[in-house]
Amino acid sequence: TDHLPFTGKETSFHHVHTPPRPPQEWNPAISSGLNALMLTCLAKDPAQRYQDANALTRALATEI
Repeated sequence: TDHLPFTGKETSFHHVHTPPRPPQEWNPAISSGLNALMLTCLAKDPAQRYQDANALTRALATEI
């Protein structure tokens, strides 16, 4: 997207408390599936993220 999820003075606060802006809003060419995958990677709750690199690789394989 060429954009950081958060910028400014309260970046640390936002990393913990603020949901990131969907990447598709920055770049409409991003597919819905890849958008969802990226948001999963950025989930605040670790249990909601991919649990390991293999899980992320499998998810990426379905989007490519």
